[in-house]
Formats: sequence, C-alpha cells, structure tokens
Amino acid sequence: MLMICAAMAALPDVDDRAFMQRLWQDYRRYMFFTARRYARDDAVLEDIVSESLMRLMEKLDTLRGLNEIRLQAYIRNTVRSQAVNALRADIREARGMEREALSGVAAPEDPAWRRIELAEELELLLEAVERLPENERRAVKLRYGEGKRDAEIAAALGVAESTVRKYLAAARQKLKRTIYADGGYAL
Repeated sequence: MLMICAAMAALPDVDDRAFMQRLWQDYRRYMFFTARRYARDDAVLEDIVSESLMRLMEKLDTLRGLNEIRLQAYIRNTVRSQAVNALRADIREARGMEREALSGVAAPEDPAWRRIELAEELELLLEAVERLPENERRAVKLRYGEGKRDAEIAAALGVAESTVRKYLAAARQKLKRTIYADGGYAL
C-alpha cells in the first residue's frame, strides 16, 4: 500500500490528488472484493489493487466524467483486467516450468484458468441481462433465475404465454449478439 500512497502523493495537481484519494477511500473495499474473485493470497491481492489504481491514475480525465454507476463499472473492469493479467502471467510461468520439467510433453488445460474464463463469461451475461428491456429482463429472471414456467411468468407479467415466449426468444437473441458477437462461444 505504500506504493499507492507514494503514487498519489506524486500526482502534480492538488485536485488530481484529492480526486484519487476520494476514489481510493470510496472504492478500495470494492476493489479488493473484486480482486478476491481471482486471487486469495493477500500479497497478490495488494499487487492487483495497486496495479489497478496505477492504471486508474492514468485515466483521471475519463474517470471524472463518469457517473457513479459507470465509475464503479470502470473500476471493476480495471481490477478484473489486472487480475486476469496477473493470473495469465502466473499460468505462463507455471507452464514454462512445467514444459521445461516435462521436456516437450504438453501441459494439461489448467482448471484455474477455465474457472476464470467461466467467471468472466458469467459476469458478461449478468451485465447483458441487466441491459435488456424491462419485460424481457423480468421474463429471463423468472425463467432462469426462479425456474418459472411460461404460464407462471405470464401471470406475473400480466401478458399472454405467447408473449412470454416472444420475450424469451428476443432476449436470447439479444444476449447471443451482445455476448458472443465474436463467434467464440455458442449459447
């Protein structure tokens, strides 16, 4: 944490220092909470959060223009990016040692890496669901979150069952386009 204090103190502008100190005060717990999804070791967590804060200091003008919701999302994405970068570096290092030890035998797929990918996909999906139109979002939450049938969803939304099916089909199409636009995954 000394690195964070030193970096903030090194900011030449008084307003920049005050802004970053407020940001740190308001969001440090959130940053650690986000980083903890990717790492458990305290030293690694501090490295991830410190590196994230350094990246955020480079984007002061951008951060100042964001409302609270967008600022929180920007911070989360920055921390997530730094955590993934740290994990990738650890995996590359471990695989390098593994390859060296096995002299040419391919290393198996790392389950920790797959968990990271799945966590990122889930977070993208949840964010995409929140951006759906209200009726589609409610239908998706009732179906997939609560396991309700079409008739139950129709009653809850006050619409016909055929409308529920249309909401769900439209939501699935939007989610596919939003999340899997690169063609890398199939829903």
